Amino acid sequence: ALVFGTAGLPHILMRFFTVPTAQEARKSVIWAMAIIGGFYVLTLFLGLGAAINVGSANIRSVDAGGNMAAPLLAQFLGGGADSFFGNLFLAFVAAVAFATIVAVVAGLVLAAASAMAHDLYVGVIRGEHVTPQEQVKAARIATVFVGALAIAIGIAAKGQNVAHLVALAFAVAASANFPCVLLTLYWKRCNTGGIVAGMIIGTLTAIGLVMVSPNMTYPKAVK
Repeated sequence: ALVFGTAGLPHILMRFFTVPTAQEARKSVIWAMAIIGGFYVLTLFLGLGAAINVGSANIRSVDAGGNMAAPLLAQFLGGGADSFFGNLFLAFVAAVAFATIVAVVAGLVLAAASAMAHDLYVGVIRGEHVTPQEQVKAARIATVFVGALAIAIGIAAKGQNVAHLVALAFAVAASANFPCVLLTLYWKRCNTGGIVAGMIIGTLTAIGLVMVSPNMTYPKAVK
């Protein structure tokens, strides 16, 4: 829940709040990165606590990918599998994680569809001569496309560790976005061509390194 909840935090904040100056925008970005980074550090303590108290063998017996580590840790802290509070904590953590994941996935699908319909379809393909009805139609088609692509990738990644997959996805996204965001904020000579080139090169390089890395065999045994 922490992983997926904080992933959508900047999008939620930008939808409801505006910043008056560029200096305030820089402060907002720095605060957002610090808060999200702090939440990600907490996942290390959750994993360590689950490994010590629950045991890696018990976690793997429930799910080979290790995705039940946090719920099983909550069950342990509540008194174990045979206790009322243990099962209550397990159900509560599972419900929060499920609701958070669904909410963030819905937000990401809407954001992707909006970007494809407005920025790509209107700004690149058709130009400014597009009616609102055509934009809505393009957004609906993009939503179906993005949703189907996400479902296919999710089925292909069955049995993998969710936190591991999120880390890989964020590594690819950060390779494309972070240098561009940093240069946009602090380098006056940064231009559109450089941003586009940086995002394309960063994305392709990160995906290529991921594809040839041992992480692609996870959770298979490594000799």
